[in-house]
Amino acid sequence: MNTVRHLVERGELTEGWQFRPDEFLEYVGQQFGVAFPLYLVGMFVAFIAPDIRRHFTTAYRFLLCMSAPLYLFYTFLALNDKGQPNWTVPSLVGGLVIMTAYWLRRSDESRPWRRTATVTLCLAGLVVVGFLVSTRFRMPTRRDPLVRARGSRDLAAQVVAQADEHTADFILGANYQVASLLTFYLPDHPAVYPPHSKRIKNQFAFWPSYGEAQRGQTALYVSKGEWVPPELTQEFARVELIEKTQTRFKGKRVRDFYFYLCEDYSGRAQPDHNRKARP
Repeated sequence: MNTVRHLVERGELTEGWQFRPDEFLEYVGQQFGVAFPLYLVGMFVAFIAPDIRRHFTTAYRFLLCMSAPLYLFYTFLALNDKGQPNWTVPSLVGGLVIMTAYWLRRSDESRPWRRTATVTLCLAGLVVVGFLVSTRFRMPTRRDPLVRARGSRDLAAQVVAQADEHTADFILGANYQVASLLTFYLPDHPAVYPPHSKRIKNQFAFWPSYGEAQRGQTALYVSKGEWVPPELTQEFARVELIEKTQTRFKGKRVRDFYFYLCEDYSGRAQPDHNRKARP
């Protein structure tokens, strides 16, 4: 039931269903941005090609079941809300195997298709090279595909300094991105938790979180904005902004972060059904 509730919330179905063409068109554009467009077209052709079933029976059905349902599910949800573009990425694993097997056979049967496949591979290679080259340059923040990760090493160093200065016992990240990046970049890879939430927002909700073992301890909360979840003010005796900082990558500013000191953890806050969620 938790999984079903999570998917309902992820698809923004809690507010009712609405057909939104703009959301769907943006979803389509995002999908062509996540995967190389010609690969995506080739994969969909392989999904529905009438002759592929004769050549790839059990293997084809297995890979199709691992790919198509996920794409269809998120495509359906996109009629209401586009979601995040990377949600469909797991379906590419089986889908690209089907595509490769199908077009290898077509290339063996037809010289024009072999040339088409060669050109497609060359174009995909150029895109990869271009992407790798672009990572060597500082792009505008809104156009930088790696902006979420840039400056993470610098952020981790600042978190260590603040935690040592204020003797914080554990670290909280504002969301799963901050929590996961800090877990990776902090020395010894300690557990970093997002704040408790009434909703199942991501996989962190299913993993162990801070609780009785941290009762009475102090946490350092790392946020991207000047807003503290109500749960933190209920769970800690005192929550105070101690530092506003900027992360940098190759000497250039990436984004602002805010450090809050959360003192004396008293336990998980009880649900308040009369409180309205943050807009």
